[in-house]
Amino acid sequence: MTELERLLKAKIPGERTGIEIKHSLCAICSPGHHCGLDCYVKDGVILKVEGTPDHPYNRGKICSKGVNNRQYVYRADRIRTPLRRVGERGEGKFEPVSWEEAYKIIGEKLNAVKAQYGPQAVAFFSGYYSSHLSIAGVRALKERGGKVIIVDPRITPAVKNLADIHLQINPGTDGALALGMAKIIIENGWADMDFIKKYTHGYEQYAQYVKQFGLEKVASICGLDPAGIMEATRIFATNGPAAINQSASTMVHFINGFQAFRAILCLSALTGNFDQPGGNFPNPPTYLHKPAGFTTREHEFYTCKKPEGQRRIAEGKFPVWDLMCDEFQAMDLARQIIEGTPYPVKAIFGLGMNVKMFPATDKLLEAIKQLDFFVDADLFMSQTAKYADIVLPSCSSLERSEFKAYQGGYAVLTKPVIEPLYESKPDTDILCELARSMKLGDEMLEKGYEACIDWIIDGCGLTVADLKKHDMPVPVPAAKPVQPGQYLAKGCKTPTGKFEFYSETLARFTKDCGLEPLPVYSDPLADENSDDMRRDYPFLLSTGVRVPNTIHSRLHEVPWARSLRPDPCCEINREDAAALGIAEGDDVALYNRHGEIRVKAKLTRKIKRGQIFMVHGYTEANVNLLIGEKHLDPYSGYPGFKGARCNIRKLSGVGE
Repeated sequence: MTELERLLKAKIPGERTGIEIKHSLCAICSPGHHCGLDCYVKDGVILKVEGTPDHPYNRGKICSKGVNNRQYVYRADRIRTPLRRVGERGEGKFEPVSWEEAYKIIGEKLNAVKAQYGPQAVAFFSGYYSSHLSIAGVRALKERGGKVIIVDPRITPAVKNLADIHLQINPGTDGALALGMAKIIIENGWADMDFIKKYTHGYEQYAQYVKQFGLEKVASICGLDPAGIMEATRIFATNGPAAINQSASTMVHFINGFQAFRAILCLSALTGNFDQPGGNFPNPPTYLHKPAGFTTREHEFYTCKKPEGQRRIAEGKFPVWDLMCDEFQAMDLARQIIEGTPYPVKAIFGLGMNVKMFPATDKLLEAIKQLDFFVDADLFMSQTAKYADIVLPSCSSLERSEFKAYQGGYAVLTKPVIEPLYESKPDTDILCELARSMKLGDEMLEKGYEACIDWIIDGCGLTVADLKKHDMPVPVPAAKPVQPGQYLAKGCKTPTGKFEFYSETLARFTKDCGLEPLPVYSDPLADENSDDMRRDYPFLLSTGVRVPNTIHSRLHEVPWARSLRPDPCCEINREDAAALGIAEGDDVALYNRHGEIRVKAKLTRKIKRGQIFMVHGYTEANVNLLIGEKHLDPYSGYPGFKGARCNIRKLSGVGE
């Protein structure tokens, strides 16, 4: 082997090898956390990816998902051209068409729906925003002598490596724990009464309500040792400053999740840690819900200007959602398509729409069959795309330019490291080109993505032209870190201008909707607690369990990621498995009144008896089929993915 061959095999960049390092970002994870990537490129082909060493966000590190970027981009099943359906919906039979023809068909169909049913009959569906905790930050806290309390029904690597106290709680009982901790704090004189008197509203009603959550009662509800609850409360309340990090997806994926989230946040105000140094303080988002210390006009840009009197999908069913969110509550989409009330939905334009993220997936697919027209843009022929009339090929983040804001006051506009594969395009280009094709008269969209970003960041001290001079995130002149105390000084965005233990907003809906202004606790299985349900489905099913090698269904078909977990499997406590005659790797059926799936059994001691946990997103074993479409939080409309009843049985043969 020659020296050049050795250099090429090792993928060493330089003039001799012709390998360049091009900077980009990893978009596999949630939009709030895109790590910097070094892409090694030769002759327009990505050879490998690594973390960017001097990137201000990830400092050269990438996770087990990020290393899959190359295989993700070059998956063999990439959609290569625009496609038009020629078979029945769901068959996956398509023929190629040009972009011009695709745009023409889309424009004609959407305009026809608009003309017959009104603009509200066309629904647009795109991605989501999320956030997660920085484990590196928690490690730094421990190195400085801080204490870490983790509340989690599973024994995770974070529990093993970081927790001083682990409260292995029964899923969905976090609200009861928070209320019980509040009672202990108040009774022991650990509440910050000066803070409460100055900055909060409704303390008296709240303090009266938590009296019913005695230590023994809470321990029974949560499945915890009373001594552990007491010690965790003491550490939290008497060793301030103290901060609470709540996983947004975990907490809200119970039918009692909204109020549980409130109950936990109330602990921060009760102890005077809300909007204080070292505590929890509001940090307004800059872009894609990521706080970066400067403001943009993102919200003004994406907020639809609906005609007066027009209602959103599910409007009125979930009052809190209506008040807090600009988009429609998608959990009511299938019902509205089928029933047509309060108005018909006849067309959907989807961007990466993933039906496997919905409860009762089968019912949503049946609803989609009833649409007059359905468009889906995606990189791959997903289960959703097979139902579309027109499928458009999107490209990955490594094939497009993308604006991103980072904590610490940084921003970047990435450059494509390779040209879009085949005939794929960025989603933003698709939308802008479609706007031109349909002659919508939207000046900004017709100018394109960069013009939109320029408008969004106007006033930040940077322009797209400035950002294009750099390959890496640069400091934003207008960035100023949010200082603790600023939010309370200006007044909370509540009717009283204070932190509300008793929500005056929710009080408006008590009479008509039954919503409670206090952070009340309710059973996470309240709608599945009949004697028959308890008997027939004795296990608590928690879907959407996070594992290091994938997120949702995005990497299930990527070889490296799939090799780490080849088969869909559910976690079951070893003692439960033994009682049912189930061994490691056995084929089992998970089932309830909504459906049944076949998976492998994974035996563990990391969860308690009576509980089953499973990763979601598998087409061949879609666990969200077992979540009912009405198993929803009445405040937010979110489904109870992480708390539903099920049963499990061992399968004896292939045909069973």
